Amino acid sequence: MSENINTLKLIHVLFRHGNRTNVKSTCFPNDPYISETYHPYGRGQLTKAGKQNCHNLGKYLRKRYENYLGEYNFNTVEAFSTDMPRTKMSLQMVLAGLFPPSADEAIDNLNWQPIPYNYKPVSDDKLLFGVCQPEHREELDKIEASAEVQAIYEKNKDLIAYINQHTGKKYTEFFSYFDLYTTFLSEEEWGFELEEWTKTIYPNFLKSLAIQFFMTLSKTDKIRKYGQGNFLKKIIDECKAKMEGVLSEERKIYLYSGHDINITQFLGTLDLFEPHMPPYCACVILELHEINGEYGLKIFYQDYKQEDPKLMKLPGCQEFCPLDKFVEIHEKYLPE
Repeated sequence: MSENINTLKLIHVLFRHGNRTNVKSTCFPNDPYISETYHPYGRGQLTKAGKQNCHNLGKYLRKRYENYLGEYNFNTVEAFSTDMPRTKMSLQMVLAGLFPPSADEAIDNLNWQPIPYNYKPVSDDKLLFGVCQPEHREELDKIEASAEVQAIYEKNKDLIAYINQHTGKKYTEFFSYFDLYTTFLSEEEWGFELEEWTKTIYPNFLKSLAIQFFMTLSKTDKIRKYGQGNFLKKIIDECKAKMEGVLSEERKIYLYSGHDINITQFLGTLDLFEPHMPPYCACVILELHEINGEYGLKIFYQDYKQEDPKLMKLPGCQEFCPLDKFVEIHEKYLPE
């Protein structure tokens, strides 16, 4: 249970989707499983385990905030997803666990009720897919071309040549190694046996490059702004609206269903990212509290290394960070 539930005014939850099958676009020409269909799910889709884990996340949030949330009504929650089947389905499962129907609202003994959510096409989604916008790609290319990154490639050129030789594909940037890592991870989770040659580079070497990719996503102020500026603005605007009495009193929680990239870049923008690979259903929780007449945020991260999410401390602030101070620290990342 969240501490000081009586002071809680608003919640934002950003989470990664649940377990998925391998994505077709990340396969390489010599992949022995390139023709796998992953029936009945399809490629890049939420698995049964993924559905269960997302439902569990919803149930956990219900348990944590039971006394605060109350029963569902239309104004209680606003939910957003990226335009991917796995994130949309993950959001539906989280909502199902978070807001089961009351006895009066249950239909045919179905422990589920429809709850609306929002999404935009990838090209238009600056809230959750800032990483896909042209200005973000341009800044990422500059970071990739930097002497620091090129030195990493030079140091590991023999292993990179080894990868290119065995995959039949030329890998040239951190994101591509991240893709290869997730390919092997997904195939392993599905029960496939990886080829002997992969043991030289998986999991450790590819994981290190995947984490390097995550770290590039907060390397400069510009890339933070392009990737997370609109998301930060959404959080700040809604918190201010709640503080000023403009937001509906019934609005309790915002949900955002995204990807590991959303988790890592957001934590990196807050200077809270510790090098790791976020597990499925990892989530960042931002609680807006009013304590002794002051509004501020508590930020938690759940990576399932412990039962309850870890309370984080922002650099330059306290565990309870006054909203004005939070804005001051991150104002340079907000869109004009």
